[in-house]
Amino acid sequence: MNLKYKNQKRDFVVPLRSNISGKVDEWEFKKLPPNRDTKPGFHHGVHYIKLFPITRKYIDKYNIDKSSYLMTVNTILDKNTKEIVDACQTYLEQCEKGNRHRFSPDIDGIIRVLDGEGEGEKVWAKNGKDA
Repeated sequence: MNLKYKNQKRDFVVPLRSNISGKVDEWEFKKLPPNRDTKPGFHHGVHYIKLFPITRKYIDKYNIDKSSYLMTVNTILDKNTKEIVDACQTYLEQCEKGNRHRFSPDIDGIIRVLDGEGEGEKVWAKNGKDA
């Protein structure tokens, strides 16, 4: 999805996760029907706080036409696209203000790599961490 982050439009992906803790706040994800890997007491869903920037060349589409479960999930996602996009945009706005969830990906670090400021090792070194 195309979202605004630090006054720039970027492509982001937000993962579907099978075992989101039952203790997380409801604003962190869009609940979906459990899949075969979802453990009791956990949720399956679109996990907003795990979204990250990406370039289109890394995006692969799922082949869902042979799975009734994936077709159901796709229908739910299609019907709730605006809600999901709005929730992701709201989360990114919070990240810009320094309110990033502690278990979220390093969005700024990923952007540096995507923008060619260096390979992963160079970005780590630039941040003062061992590569």
